[in-house]
Amino acid sequence: MFHRLREVSNNNQLLIQQFNQLSQHMLWALEENRNLRREIIGLTRDLSSILLDHINSQQRSLALQQEIAAKTSRITELESHITRLQEKITSLDNQLVRSISRTQIIIPNPTVTTNNANMHSSATNAPNNH
Repeated sequence: MFHRLREVSNNNQLLIQQFNQLSQHMLWALEENRNLRREIIGLTRDLSSILLDHINSQQRSLALQQEIAAKTSRITELESHITRLQEKITSLDNQLVRSISRTQIIIPNPTVTTNNANMHSSATNAPNNH
């Protein structure tokens, strides 16, 4: 019986040692788990910040694209208006050239007497109504 008691006692000692080893491993695993969770939380915060920055960047990019489109459209409108104005200027210029070509311009004759020249001086470059 003494032998049996010693055997049970040795078994208990082994079980206690195994329990202590397992407890130490469990404490290490729990600490490692806490550390990993902290790292996950930090990485999650970083990722969230990166995603928010990305979303804000995309929103800014979209706003800039809309602004570019609006300004491009306005440029197209203004270019079209400029083209119409250039056409109108060309048309008015052509009308002016035709009008000038149909009109006789009085050019003073230097051989005419001073009295006669004074009479015609106010009519210089005016249409001849004769």
